Amino acid sequence: MTFRGVAKRAGLNPYEYNQANIREQCSWTHTDDHEGATAKAIGLVRGVIGRTRESAPLEPIVVETTQKALVIGGGIAGLRAAVGLADVDSASSSSSARRSWAAGSAASARSSRTTATAAS
Repeated sequence: MTFRGVAKRAGLNPYEYNQANIREQCSWTHTDDHEGATAKAIGLVRGVIGRTRESAPLEPIVVETTQKALVIGGGIAGLRAAVGLADVDSASSSSSARRSWAAGSAASARSSRTTATAAS
């Protein structure tokens, strides 16, 4: 569970959550100067409180999207992206059809790369 998740479960706006990292920024870095670490911690907490007071609360929005993608490139990254996108698209077809689509994309990418190399 994240801090934002806990804020949401408590009925608070999770986007108004801010954190002062006292342990890493004060306690562990200023072990030899306790008063300086305390003053720095107070400043960090005041800064976070001020930032929270001045910020406008965010609200989640819903954006309608179309799930389409174009993979450019027939190298390792392009082939992995094509297979990954095919796996994500589980609602429209079966697993074997998705794998054959990805394999067809890979063959097409290899073919176009070979053609481009031969034309050079």
